[in-house]
Amino acid sequence: MIGSRAAARAVETNEGGGDGGNSMKATRILYDLGQSLWLDNITRNLLKTGVLRRYIDELSVTGLTSNPTIFDHAIKNSSDYDSAIKSKLAQGKSGEKLFFELALEDIREAADLFRPVHDRTCGAFGGKADLSRPPEPIRSGAARVLTAVMEPAGGSVT
Repeated sequence: MIGSRAAARAVETNEGGGDGGNSMKATRILYDLGQSLWLDNITRNLLKTGVLRRYIDELSVTGLTSNPTIFDHAIKNSSDYDSAIKSKLAQGKSGEKLFFELALEDIREAADLFRPVHDRTCGAFGGKADLSRPPEPIRSGAARVLTAVMEPAGGSVT
C-alpha cells in the first residue's frame, strides 16, 4: 500500500540510462512485475480534483483502502464535506450513520474510478475500494470488524 504523498513522489526511472526518452515510472515497473498498488488514503478533494484518476492512469494505482480514522481526519481538516453534512443533518441524520454515509459515498465514487482495472483483471488485481470498520463490542464481549468492499458501478457491499 502506498499513501497519496508517496504516490505523488513516485520517481521516474530510466531503464539502461540514455534510452532516448523511453522512461517508465517506478510504479509502472512494480505493476508490470505483478505488484498491486493500493492507496491507503481518500478524501473528497482527491476525488473531485481528479487526483485519484491521475494516480490510476499515471501511477498504476489499482485499488484503495481506508478506515474511519482517515475519514475523520479528512472531514475535520477540510471544508469539502460541509455541504453534504448540512444536507444530511437537515434530513435528520447524525452521528455514525451520517459519518458512514459520507464515507461510503466516497468509497463508491472511488470504486467506479477503478472499474477499468476491475474489468481488465476480473477483480483479481485490485479494481476495488474498501472501508474497514473499527472493532465494536458485541454481546459476548468480543469484537468484530466489518469491511465494506465496493466493487465498481453498483457492486456489492460485503
